[in-house]
Amino acid sequence: MKKLLLTIIWSLASIIILANDKLTEDEKKAITNQIEHVVDAFTTHLEYIADKKDSDEELKDYHIEASMDLFIGRGEKSYDKDGNVKIPAPLIQVSNAYSQSITSYLIRPYLQTVKHMKYTQVTYKNSKAYVVSDLKPTGRDCEYTTTLAVLQLFIGDKGDGVKYVDTTDKIYNVYVYCTRSGNGVIRWNVKIGDVTVQQTQIGNHYNQ
Repeated sequence: MKKLLLTIIWSLASIIILANDKLTEDEKKAITNQIEHVVDAFTTHLEYIADKKDSDEELKDYHIEASMDLFIGRGEKSYDKDGNVKIPAPLIQVSNAYSQSITSYLIRPYLQTVKHMKYTQVTYKNSKAYVVSDLKPTGRDCEYTTTLAVLQLFIGDKGDGVKYVDTTDKIYNVYVYCTRSGNGVIRWNVKIGDVTVQQTQIGNHYNQ
């Protein structure tokens, strides 16, 4: 059931629209919705990876691999046809509200860290007040970049009445690109790039 749910969510990460010289407002809206679905899918994967009530290592590893699929280059460097680095390996930042420190991880080591966090229960939750910036052409055919800003709530419960709770403003850097079929139809794809921290506050500011 869990795999079916994530398969359905992932199917939203690819939409088909007719080819045009410029993106229409409807196309921009559809791509924006797609970006939001991808970020939601990543957060859903994180909850399964961090879930201490489920010790199924195989299932957790499935969600790690599914998370990697959401990132540009599956979290590794992307190369052009000449073998040059096209896009560096994406990084994800993690913050601590008490120390006000920020640490950057490659995607797979980050997911492994989430898997082994020392909590009995972990909650990730995104606000729905997403802000997606304008799509910017990269200069390469049929490729754009944009950012999505989101407020994320994190709760780590140690099971003894002690909880770590923070609310973080995060920026997802996103790549949008297409593949063309022979009949002129474009399939748009969304991949996450770097995820950066803007600020972190102690406590639950999720509904404020």
